[in-house]
Amino acid sequence: MALFALALQFSHLFGSAHGLEHVTLMVRDANTAKRDFESLGFRVEKWSHFPDGWDNGGMLFGDRTYLELLWSRDAKLTDKTPEGQLLKKAEHVDSFGMTTSDLGWTVNWLKAAKVKTEVDGYREKPDQPYRWRYGVPEGLAGSPFFIEYGKSASAAKPTLAQPNTVDNLTAVWVVVRDLAASARKYEDAGFQVEQGTQDVPGIAVRAQRVKAGNGWIVLAEPTGEGPFRSHLNKVGVGVAGLTLQCADLDVCKKVAKASRPFSSPWWNGLELPLDKTHGVWVTVSGKA
Repeated sequence: MALFALALQFSHLFGSAHGLEHVTLMVRDANTAKRDFESLGFRVEKWSHFPDGWDNGGMLFGDRTYLELLWSRDAKLTDKTPEGQLLKKAEHVDSFGMTTSDLGWTVNWLKAAKVKTEVDGYREKPDQPYRWRYGVPEGLAGSPFFIEYGKSASAAKPTLAQPNTVDNLTAVWVVVRDLAASARKYEDAGFQVEQGTQDVPGIAVRAQRVKAGNGWIVLAEPTGEGPFRSHLNKVGVGVAGLTLQCADLDVCKKVAKASRPFSSPWWNGLELPLDKTHGVWVTVSGKA
C-alpha cells in the first residue's frame, strides 16, 4: 500500500510525461553563445521571436529534452524586465521546465500540498506545430515550472544528433543557501527527495537529489570557494549547473576540447570549460 501511495503521488506531479525537460539560459549575445557552444560539439539552432523583445534558440537532444538560449532582440523592452536587469549583472539560468501529461492534476496536487501555483492558458506558435500551457509553483528553489503540451506536439520535427553525442538533459544543479530547508519544501510539494546528503569536493558543495520524473534536481549548498558559491554571490539562489548525458564519452572528450575529468557520487564524466558555457557549470556523463 505504501508503494502504491508513493507511485500515485508522483503520477500526480508528472503523469505519464518525461518530467525534467529543459532549462532556459539567458545570454547576452546570441552569436557569441552559438560559437562557444558549437566549439564544444553542440548543434545550436535559432528558433523564435517573441513580442516582448526576446529571441530564443538552443540545443535539442535525442529524447527531446533541450537547453534553451534566450537573448534580447530589443533592449528597450527587455531592459525593463527583472530578467533583463539580472542579465546585465551576469549570464544565468532563469528557470527550468518539467513536463506533465495533465497540468490540472499536477496543480490540484500542489494545491492540496498548500503550494500556490500560477497557471497560464494555452499558448501557440504559428511557426511550430504545437501548443502548451504551464504552471509555476511558488517557493521552490531554482524557479521550476510544469508544462503540458497539446496533442499536436507529437507532430514536432525529429531531432538531429549532436556532434558531441549528447542526447539527454539528466539533471539541474540548484545552488541554495539552506540545503535542509530547500529539500523540505520540495518534499512537502510532493517530490521524492533522496535520504541523506553527499559531499562533492570538486565543486565544494554538499548536495541532495530530488527526483524529477526521468531526470533529477540536485540541491547544492556551497561548503567552500568554487563555481556554486560564485553563482550564489553574483546571481543568488538558482540553477548553477547541468549534467548532460552522451552516447559516447570518448567522442565528446575529443570534440569538446579543454574539458577535464569530473566525478560526483552519481555521475562521472567531463566538466566543460566555464568560459564557454555562459554562466552555467556543465558536466557530461556517459551512459549508465
